[in-house]
Amino acid sequence: MTLTRDQWRILAKTLQILGGVSFFALFLTLSALVAYYTVMRSHVPIPELGWTVRLDWSLSPPSYGTAQEEALLLSLFQWFFPSFLVIAAGKAIEYYKLKIDIFKNPNRTL
Repeated sequence: MTLTRDQWRILAKTLQILGGVSFFALFLTLSALVAYYTVMRSHVPIPELGWTVRLDWSLSPPSYGTAQEEALLLSLFQWFFPSFLVIAAGKAIEYYKLKIDIFKNPNRTL
């Protein structure tokens, strides 16, 4: 399958937008959860509620929650890397397929 220059350009922009939107959504979700856990959760362990695990991403003082909540915070953080890979794939298409010099002058082709 051979794509035209316009199709490669659209694919590159789409990948960059998808990666940026996913990064922004992950950032907002992680920030909201950290803020929620910092404000609404106890700062001492409460075994009766199952809040015995220190939530690493909570702001000072540390908050406590369940192991599942800690795993959720860590998995959200780990999903940042794939969004950067999607953005990088779009930039690689611009550089290798469209011959756009993304490092010096992105408005001029190589």
